Amino acid sequence: MTKENFYDILKKIPKAELHLHVEGMVSHDTVLFLYNRTCPEKKYTKKDIEELFKFRDFSDFISAFISIQQMFTIDDFSLLLRDMEKYFLRNGIVYSEVFIAPTSFIRAGMDFSKIMDIMVAGVREIKKNHGIEIKYLIDVSRGFGLENALNNLNLTIELNKKYPEIIGIHDMMVHNYGPEHYIASFHAEVDGESDIYKLHDSIDNVEREISETLGILCTIHMDPIITNNEIINELKSVVTKIVKEIDEAMSIHDFRAVI
Repeated sequence: MTKENFYDILKKIPKAELHLHVEGMVSHDTVLFLYNRTCPEKKYTKKDIEELFKFRDFSDFISAFISIQQMFTIDDFSLLLRDMEKYFLRNGIVYSEVFIAPTSFIRAGMDFSKIMDIMVAGVREIKKNHGIEIKYLIDVSRGFGLENALNNLNLTIELNKKYPEIIGIHDMMVHNYGPEHYIASFHAEVDGESDIYKLHDSIDNVEREISETLGILCTIHMDPIITNNEIINELKSVVTKIVKEIDEAMSIHDFRAVI
């Protein structure tokens, strides 16, 4: 058996890919199209793109990764889905978990909900046509700072504003116990004067949705707070201002006052 025959057989064996990034599956042809659209005066060739993919170190890879992200428009996700489909078929992949990092796209003014509408519709079409199961994992992009990471997490959890009873979250902890074994917990602030049974039902629904969409076993602690008392709200506003003057990155939660 030749090496080529061995690789052909290997590619046809059904496989699972558990850590892919959408940008990592973009083809040379798509990158060439993006570069020539962005800088038409330079007239990039396939050879230029091949050189781009020759990384000397991790920094080179990150630079190329970010530059490709920055060229994307909302319409280009269809190209990405086409490349994903070809990649899976070429490599015999029948199940995959794919990371999407929304930070660069959101900073470019794109609507994350619309991006996910396109991407979810695309993988459903791939499953319909080829039987390939694809799950998405949202990368909160911790390298861009805690505030950005929390913003991305909130975008994921609160997509389409399904659960307006939740006012905010804090004290979030996520533990990784190996592949596909994540356990998270956080406190959710809720209106202390609302129906406790309805609030509890909403919290249960959020825990279930996080488990189903992100694959994370989650426990949420309910924190009731007063939201409609003018004196307490004014006191909270004053304390929040003082805290921000100390350090802009600081915040407060569970604000209560005995009046």
